Amino acid sequence: MIGQLTMIGTLQSPTFAASAYGQRVPTFPGTSTTIACLIQGLSATEQRGAGQTDKVIATHRGFAEFDSGVAEHKRLVVNSITYEIGPVNGDPGGQGHHIEFELKQIETVA
Repeated sequence: MIGQLTMIGTLQSPTFAASAYGQRVPTFPGTSTTIACLIQGLSATEQRGAGQTDKVIATHRGFAEFDSGVAEHKRLVVNSITYEIGPVNGDPGGQGHHIEFELKQIETVA
């Protein structure tokens, strides 16, 4: 899998500020790191929705090195496309080889 991570992405971690109501609001990019990754689009039948609603919560699947720092609620920017990172499978093969994670495309820059 490591030799198949043919894309370079920018992993963004948010910084948080308090809103007027005292809630923590994330701001991107806070800090960023460059990682090797691979992103694959999901077919319409694979797209993951939340329960019985039609709200799509994953449009792509991502792969990265085991210790890359990928975590839920961070963002990944690849080829000027921004994805929100969803659930992360931290060790799908059980051998510390790579991680898999769900992505939702949130912004496309032309």
